Amino acid sequence: MVDSLKHKERYHVDKYFAAPFGIARVHLGIFNPEPQPTFRKDRFIVFDGKIYGYDSDKEKLKRKGYEFVYGNDSEFCLNSYAEYGAEFVEGLNGDFVFVICDLKENKMLIANDRYGLRPLYYALNNEQLLLASEVKAIIAGGGFGEVDECAVAEFFAFRWILGDKTFLKGVKMLPPASIAIYDGHTIRLRQYWDFMYRPNYTKSEDQFVDDLVEVWRKAVEMRTQTNLRYGVCLSGGLDSRLIVAAVPQQRREDLVALSIGDRYCDEVRIAKRVAKKARVKFGYMPITPEMVVDTSEEWTFHTEGLASIWSSLTVHFAQAFNNEAVSVVFDGLALDLTLGGSYLGKEILTSQTKEECCDAILKELRFFSEEELSRLFVKDFYDKVKDYPARSIKEQFDRINEDTMGDYSDHFWLRNYIRMLACEWYVVFRTSMETSFPTFDNILIDLILRIPIDFRRLSRIRRKFIKKLCPELARIPYSRTWVSPAKPLAFWKLGKKILFAEDSLRQAFTLVSKGRIQLADTQKYLHFDKWFLTSTYWKKYVAKVLLSKDALYKKYINQDYVKELVHATESQTHRRRMNYSLKVIYLMSFELFLRFLKREKQE
Repeated sequence: MVDSLKHKERYHVDKYFAAPFGIARVHLGIFNPEPQPTFRKDRFIVFDGKIYGYDSDKEKLKRKGYEFVYGNDSEFCLNSYAEYGAEFVEGLNGDFVFVICDLKENKMLIANDRYGLRPLYYALNNEQLLLASEVKAIIAGGGFGEVDECAVAEFFAFRWILGDKTFLKGVKMLPPASIAIYDGHTIRLRQYWDFMYRPNYTKSEDQFVDDLVEVWRKAVEMRTQTNLRYGVCLSGGLDSRLIVAAVPQQRREDLVALSIGDRYCDEVRIAKRVAKKARVKFGYMPITPEMVVDTSEEWTFHTEGLASIWSSLTVHFAQAFNNEAVSVVFDGLALDLTLGGSYLGKEILTSQTKEECCDAILKELRFFSEEELSRLFVKDFYDKVKDYPARSIKEQFDRINEDTMGDYSDHFWLRNYIRMLACEWYVVFRTSMETSFPTFDNILIDLILRIPIDFRRLSRIRRKFIKKLCPELARIPYSRTWVSPAKPLAFWKLGKKILFAEDSLRQAFTLVSKGRIQLADTQKYLHFDKWFLTSTYWKKYVAKVLLSKDALYKKYINQDYVKELVHATESQTHRRRMNYSLKVIYLMSFELFLRFLKREKQE
């Protein structure tokens, strides 16, 4: 199992075997580089990740007689467990996963952070627990390799797999905010925290903004206190801009900001202005079809099928940061959701019941429609799985308890959207460097959960937040409106409408002219839909993956329908060409996953 996780020679490996436990940490030596396991009497811990802001708690433990050799996260967690029991996990602020083994009682405690930012997978094989940060290690442990049909249905219905499922039967992802106990036979999970909106209507919007600025500065500052080199994924949006604004001035000269897209792309043009104003080093990375093709199998290897290959550009993006000797990359993960109300649309807010809200979310999530799924899947498979997607949505929704439909919606998206992203970009980044998410600082999230929905929707408070935090960066436009956050909300809405009209006009010209007129599109940093028309290299790869008579997906998917979709993507005049382009890419991703799985089972 260990060898399946050691992807590069530079990786450090810490191992420990003492019946009934066999455990190892494969790591980069960036966060908590000291050797592990860390021992205390008849217990030991293996820890991955980083926690913040516990200096005062560590001093309390020292006064009680607990020893610290390195003063690191693993020692703090092991000593805290000895003093307070498993409940100490509830106070940890950061992104982490750890295992504490009790040699005397022959039991194991497994815990992760509130949000599940570091995926951990587990499976029981004849009462033996297999635990790993990548599914391939569990496959190597033996006994697992059968595809989960419900997961396949969800992948094409929603583009995501919901809950704790993976593509493999019997292999699950540890849910966020979990404390799990394994006693040598069974594993019991307890959720120690959940998103729970409790709006405070007595505070004004300006008071919330002041609190946000204070908490945000602390969240970023305490994540930049080490002597490591930091980078930030800088886009034309607001979330990554907020990170740059909060980085202490003395650390900015060593900060590296990188963007994806060519120099004419809106994202790059705006990010360049932000970096120049903030005086941080800036670079950008144009994307070609060749780059995606050449890394698609490596991407599938790392993400294990849970993410589409269009994001395989992350392999190159991570290498670009690596070339700049960056040790830790910041990302503004999901602040548009938590603070910007990105899923608080009219249909959600006007829902009168949970059922209506659930139906609205199902409609928003839909990727392949029900009619399309009936044509996509072979008949026997479709008949078996056709009810799974809607049932899965309902199961997820029934676990939520909020007071308003908008809070129900945000709660659902937070649970599932973060899980998806944690399995995508950040898994690949962590093959070369560490990641850090100040947007999921516990104190910040606790504050956001107190902000009324009327302040969160339409990016209302998020716009005021950046104006208060850094007025000079707030005057730079936002890529999705081309209007700065400093402008009135009416201008912001108008900007969205203008960009939507431009995109519609661009598509209309292409259709009417039968492809002879192609207006420049600077809104997107990735034009994969055009690759189906212009790149021979890309089209050959699509055919190689999907149109082969030996394609593995044919057990589940109708190849004749796949051929229809591929043909539509290569037609200048097909009205749904752009929509079908993304669907073809997801089909390619699934086929590459099946090939990956076949190789792993054979090795």
